[in-house]
Amino acid sequence: AGKFETIYMLKAFEMGADGGIVAGCLEGCCHYRTGQTPTQIPHP
Repeated sequence: AGKFETIYMLKAFEMGADGGIVAGCLEGCCHYRTGQTPTQIPHP
């Protein structure tokens, strides 16, 4: 996701959601221009 506010996911859990999906833009199609770049970096 180019922009993700944790509070929205937490609110969904508070309202009874069992899980959530974080989806990203297609390469080159992100409104935030470089939004997908940080998500492509592996994190330990």
